Parts: sequence; structure tokens; C-alpha cells
Amino acid sequence: MILPRIASASIVVAAMLFTAIPVNACDPQDICASDSLWYRATAVTLSVTDLMSGHRSQLKFVIRDDLNIAIEGESAKNGETIHGKVMLIGGRFLLTKGVDSKEGEAIDALDGCLLPYQLLATALSQAYPDGPDSIQGSKSVDIKEELRGIRIATQSAEGYYPPPWSLSGSTERVDARTIAFSLVFKVLDPKSRAESKFEGRWQKAVHLPVFDPHMSLEGWEEYNLGRYSTQQNNVKIIDYTTKAVAARFSTLGDAQKSLKK
Repeated sequence: MILPRIASASIVVAAMLFTAIPVNACDPQDICASDSLWYRATAVTLSVTDLMSGHRSQLKFVIRDDLNIAIEGESAKNGETIHGKVMLIGGRFLLTKGVDSKEGEAIDALDGCLLPYQLLATALSQAYPDGPDSIQGSKSVDIKEELRGIRIATQSAEGYYPPPWSLSGSTERVDARTIAFSLVFKVLDPKSRAESKFEGRWQKAVHLPVFDPHMSLEGWEEYNLGRYSTQQNNVKIIDYTTKAVAARFSTLGDAQKSLKK
């Protein structure tokens, strides 16, 4: 399963956008930054290293919009390198390949990729409030926030990083559309201490990426995304989760067409 470990992120059930908490729903004491230009990438390559445990994951995002995202991931598990793929289609279907998870847990793979990306985008929004265009050449980063924590969320999970926290490292403009970064994010509160390194590239292409409708879904697991109810100890629980599709799609185009029905 592609689940980068970002220490001290509190994961709880939530009902939020796939990309971030809306600004008007954000507690004034928190940083949400869902309106930041850093959330408008079309492609991101991201290496995440938990500097406290040494665990490292590599992620590659292709982002058409909030509801259509393709992710490739690589992570080490028990000395073995695991490769996996996740695709969000129209916000209604989740496709996975190489992800070892049970029905109802597949959404964890999506959350485990999106939350680190959101943390990176939110932290960058504090270092560069005017967005990627404000970076020309190479720049060093060294900021510290004493009062506000960072809150991130998807439809099904939420992460919170309490103050004080810091961000240090460097960024560099590679070309008109690409920013390279090497950053260390630290939660300095002894009770919630975390230290993660983010390396990679942020890119916004001129044209939005297109997902090939002819792509075969052979070997992929296919799920519906939505709110489903379950019974636990005679209590009805409604959760945002995954459920296997009733009739499998043969191609990505079949899934895309079903969104219009």
C-alpha cells in the first residue's frame, strides 16, 4: 500500500474537498491555504522521508483537477520495494493497482498520497504567499510559525500539525513552469514532534493533462467512492469509503463515460 508516513498527523474521519479544507470552513487559528496557487499544479514529483524513522516514499502526481488525479508511488516494506498506482476519476471512482488493501480500506492509499502533498503545498504557501511565480532563481527558506497549526484534509481523512513548526531548505526555478524544492518540515512541540524531508519538483503545464480513455483496466481494482453505512455493535455508522463496483469497466474511457449517466 502506498502510505507515506508523516509523523504526528492526526487522521480522523472528515467530509472535506479532495484537495483541502475550504478557506471559509477553516478555524482562524489554523492554516488551511486551500486557495493557494501552490494547489494548482498539474504535475508533482515528491520524495518524502520521515527523518525520525528513516522511512521513505516516492510519489508522482498527474493532476487534471481536484477530482481527476493519477498517482504512482514507490515505498520500501520489509526490505522490499513496493510499487503502486492510484487513480481518482471524477471524484466518484477509485482505481488501484499494486495496492494491497481490503474493500473499504482502498481509500487509505489515496489519502496517504494526498495528505503529504497537501502538507507540502500548505507549507510552501506560507514561505511564498504569492505563489510559484514569486520564485526566480534559487532561494533559501527559513520560516517558523509560533501560533497557528497546519490543517489538511480529504473527503475521508484529516491531518493536523500543531505549532510551533518550521520549514527550511531551498527552492529553485528550473524553467517557466517548474520549481525544484528540497525542504525540511519540523513540528517542534515535544508532544507531537515530527521531522520530514520533502524533495522534488512542482510543475504547472500550459495545458491540462489528459487521461487516455483507451487505457486498459486489466489488473486494476475498481471502486465506487461515497458515503456508505455499516453496523458496529448495533450502531449504524456512515463513513466516506470505497465499495467494489458492481460491473467492472474494461477501459478508463468506460469509467469516464459512466460519470455522465
